[in-house]
Amino acid sequence: MPPVALDDVKSLKEYIGREIGVTDWLILTQERIKQFAEATEDRQWIHLDRERASKDSRYGTTIAHGF
Repeated sequence: MPPVALDDVKSLKEYIGREIGVTDWLILTQERIKQFAEATEDRQWIHLDRERASKDSRYGTTIAHGF
């Protein structure tokens, strides 16, 4: 899909309900999630403790929210 170029904000209405900027999936490894935690200085267990996250998180694994 070619890049989307808009003339003005009103042009956004043409894209309501349409997919734009679709990319391939990104696989987040635990190492990458650890790097996220370090970069954001957010070292909570939800990012770093896989065992606890598998039991106590509703996601069942570690996460990098807002990545």
